[in-house]
Amino acid sequence: MQRVFRSTFVGVLALAALTACGDKNTTPQPTVTGIVVTPTAANVAVGGHTTFVATVSGTGAFSNAVTWSSSDATVATVDANSGVVTGVAAGTTTIIATSTGNPAVKGAASVTVGSGSNIPVTVTISSVNQTTAAGSVPATLSAVTGQLDVTLNVDPGSQKLTEVDLIMNCGGSDTVVAKETISANLVPASDEATAPVTLSFNTAAFNPQTGVVAFRNGSCTLSAAAITTTGTQKASNPQPLTLANVDVVNATMTTAPSAGQVATAIDQNGLGWKAGSVTVTVVPVIYTAGRSIASASISLTTPTTVTLAGTLSGGIFTATFPNSSGTGSVAGITAPNVSPVVVTTDNLGNNGPSLAASATNFIRLDNQAPTVSGVTSANVNFNSQNNSGNWIGANFAFTSGAGFFTGGVLGTNASGCVATTPLCDNNGVDKVVQNNQFAVGSSTTFTTFTTNTSIPESSTATAYTFRAQFCDALGNCAATVSLGTFGVDVTAPKIQKQTAGPANNEIVGIGGAFAGGNTFAVVATDSSATGSTVNGSGLQNPNPLFVTESVLAPSGAAGQATSCVIGNPLSPNTGCKSAVAQGTLGATSFNPVITAPGQYALVVQAIDQAGNLSSPDSVQFYIDQAAPVVGGGGGGIGIPASIASGAQFASSATDDMDLGSANAFLSYNEPSGRVRIPQSAALATTGVAFDNTLTRSSALTATVSQFYRGLGTVDAAGTTLTAGVKPDSIGIRAIDVANNLSSPQEVALPGANISTPGTFTIGTDFAVFQFIPSATTVANGTSTAAHSITLTGSVQAVNLTQTAPFSNMCFYYQALTGAENGAASKVNGQATGENVLIGCTSTPPAETVTGGVRTFTYSMTWDPPAGLGTSGTVNVLAIGNNSSSDAVMTPATAITLTN
Repeated sequence: MQRVFRSTFVGVLALAALTACGDKNTTPQPTVTGIVVTPTAANVAVGGHTTFVATVSGTGAFSNAVTWSSSDATVATVDANSGVVTGVAAGTTTIIATSTGNPAVKGAASVTVGSGSNIPVTVTISSVNQTTAAGSVPATLSAVTGQLDVTLNVDPGSQKLTEVDLIMNCGGSDTVVAKETISANLVPASDEATAPVTLSFNTAAFNPQTGVVAFRNGSCTLSAAAITTTGTQKASNPQPLTLANVDVVNATMTTAPSAGQVATAIDQNGLGWKAGSVTVTVVPVIYTAGRSIASASISLTTPTTVTLAGTLSGGIFTATFPNSSGTGSVAGITAPNVSPVVVTTDNLGNNGPSLAASATNFIRLDNQAPTVSGVTSANVNFNSQNNSGNWIGANFAFTSGAGFFTGGVLGTNASGCVATTPLCDNNGVDKVVQNNQFAVGSSTTFTTFTTNTSIPESSTATAYTFRAQFCDALGNCAATVSLGTFGVDVTAPKIQKQTAGPANNEIVGIGGAFAGGNTFAVVATDSSATGSTVNGSGLQNPNPLFVTESVLAPSGAAGQATSCVIGNPLSPNTGCKSAVAQGTLGATSFNPVITAPGQYALVVQAIDQAGNLSSPDSVQFYIDQAAPVVGGGGGGIGIPASIASGAQFASSATDDMDLGSANAFLSYNEPSGRVRIPQSAALATTGVAFDNTLTRSSALTATVSQFYRGLGTVDAAGTTLTAGVKPDSIGIRAIDVANNLSSPQEVALPGANISTPGTFTIGTDFAVFQFIPSATTVANGTSTAAHSITLTGSVQAVNLTQTAPFSNMCFYYQALTGAENGAASKVNGQATGENVLIGCTSTPPAETVTGGVRTFTYSMTWDPPAGLGTSGTVNVLAIGNNSSSDAVMTPATAITLTN
């Protein structure tokens, strides 16, 4: 086992560039003339090991091979091939190396085998090799350069070995140049303890900061020492040698960025660049005794080579090449390979070591700004950003690149660099960016700005001068000439109020119109955030409004689609918006595009000359000018075999927009004309205005909720009774969200499906039946007059013992407005003149006896709906019926509505 340990000694050391000279060899006839065995004597413990080395000398291509033997194998044995000796018993024996090429030539050494702890350690130098490009070869000891690999034979004897040192002495004190520390648990006489040790060190080592070398050239001696826990044993065969390392100079470069520059940057190819002044530091590394460097000429290989005399301080030469005008200037230089060149003179006036330009020791230097030539104006299309009059607002963008400049070239490179290509930088670091800069008025002091809000608002449109500055990644910058003037207004205008047009959430049905008319108008103002000292730029002329209008409209049989009503002529594919052309309507008025039907969304913003948009004024409105259709699919209405309260009739409804509700009625052919009694109806699904979904079809179910199997009538005096008639038809209707009432789907009811009504008789069932309101005038507005009245059905009994003829009493008013297949009543969804249920009372009637007459009264309070208005009259009536659903209806009484 062989330990190999390569080391440099204490301090920061580096390898210098060295050369070596070879020896000339002759080739005599092969003859072995001598053998030297090292060490000449060794000590080994019983069971321990040590190794001997045979050095064979001779002439010609002689053989180095030897055979090992022991004169007394009872004391120590030796391996015939390797020279490894093993102690057998205490005593002394001779170890013999016999040449295989000439057995008459022998070499010998003695071995003492001990059995105690007093056997000393021994160490010898076995070989000295030179590290070359071809590997480790025997060193030419008369001219040593560079690294040496020294192999040591170490025999610990009976001692505990802790360290092996390699020592160099060049006429002064010993210097430990390499060492190996032995593991703490290594025992004497083990294989590892007795293995050869190879230690390496660099004879040309030097301090890279000062250039001070470890050893000057000349005669030196190598030796070794083995250190045990009890002491130190030096090698018995020190090796003389002569150092002949070559003097050299090393150079390093550093840069210091100038104001505005950054030290380093990476280009788009991942390569590093530097900027600023360049300082070259030259460190002489002199091995020749008595020699020093007196002067140095330092150059940089730039497109034009610049040279400075080095300044000497402490043996080190420096030269700084400034990034400014003057001798050695590197200002304005772009070079991808800046390398130092050094020429020196020594203290004897002779040429000293020099340094040529290197492909590895270089920097990429860029002190040149992008070239901006011929750029005289900026193509700023204010109209494309809704700006005018050279005003810019908070969102205005001074862009760069293609189309921004008129004429000129930005930068130059091998293939040419024009405004339509990425900006380039004279083959330098590139990554050119544009900085926007402004100056106040005609000042030549420009300030970079990144947001328009960082520029104070101005009172005129020519308050500031604009230019563009272009900088590469290292901060080298060049600016264009002034490219125009502009004013700043970053405060948005305001829409104070809407003065005309559809109100928000307004719904218009058949025959309706917008309360504010179709022309949309607003009041808008523009001012500055800085108060009275600076005015706003003013609203744009002639288009001060920016409008978005879209509609959710029916599409196909059951679908829906959203589309732009007002498109964007400036950029048709970018959304539903446009600066609205005003025509003759006025600065802040326009006519929205309105087609029926549809759910419309209108967003209006005011825009000033700087392109600032006000907060949006949003309005949505709803148009549906077609009534729904019930049973439009051609299907009939199924008729139950027995028609009574709770009977149901199924149908369906469709609408071009949103279905809202449904109702039904039973129709009675009274002598005075048709009477419709309202019934319940419901849609399976209903729509909602402004929910962005159109519910255009639904199943519909009508339910008999107020059933009279027979309906008779009394006259105004309440004493003449007409016999009751059965309902002979049912009608089912739908109402859409715009309150448009459909025509009914009406079918006849077979009389056989309705039980025969009972007969009321005057003089038998009651004497008089009348509807008597507590007042015929009621307030329905904002006045403090009474806003409700009591509705009473009064029935006089035939005698004092008669019971109440009706189990309940229902009250109705007749709808004032509404038309089937047209606008329904805004209050109840009925057609004009139809009965609308107010309510029913099923509590036992009040009973009074006055003058021998017994009277039953059925009463409830009524507060007319606000939708009936505050003028005109509304007809109200009562219908009484018994538990068998036989009913009698009174004539209607007119109730006057006031404020």
